[in-house]
Amino acid sequence: MDQAILKQNLQQLVGQDRAKLLLVNQSVAGGHPAYLLVGPPKVGKGFLARLMAASWHEVEHSGAMPHPDTLVFDDILSKNLGENDENRWKKSTDEFIHFMNLSPVKSAFKVGILENIDRFSASALNALLKTIEEPPAHTIFILTAQEIGNVLPTIVSRVQLIRLGYLSDQEIIHYLQQIKSDQIDEITVLANGAIGLAKYLATDPEALQAALKSVTALQDILRKDIITLTKSAQIKDRDESIVLLQTWINLVHRAMLNKLGQPVVSLIDAATAGYSAEKLMGLISQLREALAGVADNANIRITLEAALLPTIS
Repeated sequence: MDQAILKQNLQQLVGQDRAKLLLVNQSVAGGHPAYLLVGPPKVGKGFLARLMAASWHEVEHSGAMPHPDTLVFDDILSKNLGENDENRWKKSTDEFIHFMNLSPVKSAFKVGILENIDRFSASALNALLKTIEEPPAHTIFILTAQEIGNVLPTIVSRVQLIRLGYLSDQEIIHYLQQIKSDQIDEITVLANGAIGLAKYLATDPEALQAALKSVTALQDILRKDIITLTKSAQIKDRDESIVLLQTWINLVHRAMLNKLGQPVVSLIDAATAGYSAEKLMGLISQLREALAGVADNANIRITLEAALLPTIS
């Protein structure tokens, strides 16, 4: 891997200085045949994987179509949507392994990107394992996962681990200022350190307005608006309710930190003026219990109401 091209490509990644330094040092030593990028959702794992792939091909990452010697597993999975789930994964895995065993076309390496490896089926992992354990000489594997504990130990033992984390508010604000975004405070709070989410909200006004509605709803509930609570509890989609609870936990946590004299960007300080830090801490606990319940298939309406009714009573 050309170190100069790698450094140039890594400039496109916001923050993550430790990960960048490790990759640059690895490039000096000749690189590694397999990498595992671990970190929470929307912190840049997939984007970094593509920057690394371009660097192995010794080209600048442009955001256009992947290099002909790079294959993203999810692209195959999307192409095979017509199959039943089991056949879809098997067919996609077979195609991926076949691609990785072919000789490179335009560079010295084939690069395979396997995102969210911790959601792969057992049969797909077993099929991929041999290729990752004994990779052809011309191949580079870049895997991503949210939790290293959910990745097979046999895979972890054969990869270079690269950890990514949430960015600081200051890093998010600096990025948003660079792209001349509007509503910087709002996006910073809603992104909560996730640069991928910050980019999404900064470029999709409808998504930002939808997210801001959850802020307004919580403000109304904190002002003891029983009607808003009832409406919020009517959410039918489980994933949507999980995102809502995660957003509310973040908002209340920030307000609590301000109460404790640890100033952070916050959007609900006015609505929490009559609440003590202890009261907000209790609300966070209730919301976290609700989040765990909803994620475990509890009734959404009953769970949300149980979490919030003590706050407005």
